[in-house]
Amino acid sequence: MDSNGLPNKIEMERHIPSVDSNSINQAVERASKDRNFITKAVAQLDGLEFPSYRHQIIEHLKNNSASSDIVALFESLNATVLYRDQYQIKKALEQNNAAAKQERQISDETRTNLDVKKVDPVHKRKDYPEVPATAMKEYVCDLCGKTFQARDDLIHHQEFEFKEKS
Repeated sequence: MDSNGLPNKIEMERHIPSVDSNSINQAVERASKDRNFITKAVAQLDGLEFPSYRHQIIEHLKNNSASSDIVALFESLNATVLYRDQYQIKKALEQNNAAAKQERQISDETRTNLDVKKVDPVHKRKDYPEVPATAMKEYVCDLCGKTFQARDDLIHHQEFEFKEKS
């Protein structure tokens, strides 16, 4: 260290990743073609406490002697997401699986012939009036009948009207 407290030399250290990008890519490619691989991988998360981040998931897998391709698959998860449960992890891993995407797609026939349930007027709630969120409420002055959009404006007006009549 020099007199200012700064180091005399700059050192560096090579970072060696725990899983190389080729094995992550291969695991993701395998998962995109084989849904059973994803199911098998997610099943290895039994006993993991949720919510968990990616590093906690990988640590759990390594402690339970998971295969390197399954660990590589979980390395592809987003490191900043806090996963709530196994289902959320499965959905995150299935995002590149064509078969899983196909199951969730709406067909052209369904799109053109939508079966939408309409609200039966008999079952409508009558305990409060249905007012759209954008509806403006009018506040009316008892003294002169003038309308206002804001209650504060009405109060200010009534104070003014009351002072004039006194």
